[in-house]
Amino acid sequence: MTVHRPASETVRLGKEIYEADHHGRVVAIDTDSGSYALGENAIDASESLRAHHPDAVVWLMRVGHQTLYRFRGRSLRRTIRSNRALVRTAEIR
Repeated sequence: MTVHRPASETVRLGKEIYEADHHGRVVAIDTDSGSYALGENAIDASESLRAHHPDAVVWLMRVGHQTLYRFRGRSLRRTIRSNRALVRTAEIR
């Protein structure tokens, strides 16, 4: 049975990497061994780590950011309003 590192310890390791000059890169940390690998995206970082630690339990974060990825969108109300305006414009022509 594998004993995993506590989340607080994994976060501490991540913050140590933050202090290095790797802003914007993705870090994959093996929560068991504390080993890590850097990559330009989550897949690169994970594959690099798993090449050395095939059974790694991977935790990912983007260096210098609060989240790994960000989801953005527009207001649905604004989109509907814009589409209605386009339809009206097309009807007038």
